[in-house]
Amino acid sequence: MRLTLSPFTSFDSVKATVLAIGVTDLKRSASTFRQLKTAFGIDVAGRVKQEQFQAKPGQVLKLPLYQSSTKVDCLLLIGLETDTTLRYRMQRFGVHIARHARIYRDVAIAIDDAHADAVSGVVQGLGGGLYRFADYMSDAPSSSLQLRSAALLVPQKNVSTALRRAAKDAEVYSDAANVARDLVNRAPNDLTPVTFATFAEKEGKRCGLKVKSFGPKQLAKEGMRLFLAVNQGSA
Repeated sequence: MRLTLSPFTSFDSVKATVLAIGVTDLKRSASTFRQLKTAFGIDVAGRVKQEQFQAKPGQVLKLPLYQSSTKVDCLLLIGLETDTTLRYRMQRFGVHIARHARIYRDVAIAIDDAHADAVSGVVQGLGGGLYRFADYMSDAPSSSLQLRSAALLVPQKNVSTALRRAAKDAEVYSDAANVARDLVNRAPNDLTPVTFATFAEKEGKRCGLKVKSFGPKQLAKEGMRLFLAVNQGSA
């Protein structure tokens, strides 16, 4: 998935299939709802009341805009926690976006706090929420039904270097976690000690690291008998 950070001034300039907005409190979001009405011509506050959206953590409200002349097809309002850290709250925000917007080609994410923890949380949540292990599936999901790009809309005239670095670091952490998930999800007869060592050597080389693999003789020489015993008892 391609990730970008863009300065955000008004909803009129947003172009995306889905626009995701986090909501912690309906009263505090009243101004945002008015801005959305001005930009897209939809009475968001009225729809929120009609659909009984209360901004509870994890609650989601989808508002299609297909009949409007806007550059956005759908609004996605997501209730967020208030009694957690900023990073965790935004991480949960990213997870919910991934779950509900994965079938669309792109999503724009409004971030109302220009803080590194907010950006990092959303990026890690997106990466984790979009993860799927489909190696053993006979009918793996089509690549045409996967989120291809996400634009983080940051309330700054110019996106700072610190925020770009936070986003990049979060991508690395997310990718690393998903690689670990792949390894854990593999069958024991697929991920053998030999294939695992080969994987480690390949990844190490890709990252510019020197990797040395020990076989049974080297392990025995190092006195790692308990490790060898567990290995011999493995299926």
